Amino acid sequence: MKAHKMGGEEPLADLVRALVEAHGTTPEDAGLAGGVRLELRAVMPPAPDPFGREAADTGLGFEPDDEDDEIDVEGLAMCDDEHTPQEEAFVLVVRPVPDELRAVNAPPPTLDEHAVAVSARTARYTEAASLPDDLAAQLVLAARAHDHGKADPRTQAFFRGGTVGLGDVAIAKSIFGTQDLSASRAARKASGWPTDLRHEVESVEILQDALRTGTVTEGTELSDAQLLLHAVGTHHGLGRPVPRRPHGGAPARAFVASAAGIRGRSGGNGESAWGEGAWLRRFLNVNASYGPWGAAYLCALLVLADRSVSGEGS
Repeated sequence: MKAHKMGGEEPLADLVRALVEAHGTTPEDAGLAGGVRLELRAVMPPAPDPFGREAADTGLGFEPDDEDDEIDVEGLAMCDDEHTPQEEAFVLVVRPVPDELRAVNAPPPTLDEHAVAVSARTARYTEAASLPDDLAAQLVLAARAHDHGKADPRTQAFFRGGTVGLGDVAIAKSIFGTQDLSASRAARKASGWPTDLRHEVESVEILQDALRTGTVTEGTELSDAQLLLHAVGTHHGLGRPVPRRPHGGAPARAFVASAAGIRGRSGGNGESAWGEGAWLRRFLNVNASYGPWGAAYLCALLVLADRSVSGEGS
């Protein structure tokens, strides 16, 4: 347990530094170029029953039905041997900034702008990692296509506060911010966004269509596209081994996405990307080819590029 008690009039900045040191990193590293937000919360001792994650959520003020799965509790109230809370404590909460939300001090980047920026950053990282040309080409192409599924009209409506048909150019982030979760939930409901719909899955569907129809401007001289599609489909840490099937919301409608020299079609639910076991076979093949650690390392180059670019507002 990593907890730090308040002592007298200890400055908050000193407390934050102590918490960051307990977390084993520096404030700059912990910030990950804006891709991760650190929060300090006062915690009232939770009841001894229930204990564990539910108690932690209660102590942090989160309701059981909160749609927030990305909270990492690093410390909680000090307890005696019988798990009876004894003192108030402070905790460090590390929570990734959701990709679809952003600060509101600048216009959201377009889908094309974001894809181009992430592909350029991925190229830098693959070069620094001295990857073979074929692997580097797959990851750079994956970066160009990773967010094409966000062109789904329902996702665009969500990004624009729930207003359908507002704006002709696809954007990569929302027009509201990361702080207003109520606005996010209201926009999600008004947009008709289905539960478990993931833009990564639609992006795979679009990229498959683009490769099949030849509507990719460059970078298609690949010996194997499996890593490419796997990296696109899992760049938010989901879809391993398979994605969930979307349900509810507005009916799926086919749409075409075009950005960063890649143009392809999605049926609106990503079904052709994972139907008939193709997604699972690809997952198994990639892990067999590169090993689980190797596959994770390669995909992490795209993830790091995406998060660092997003953290810079691009």
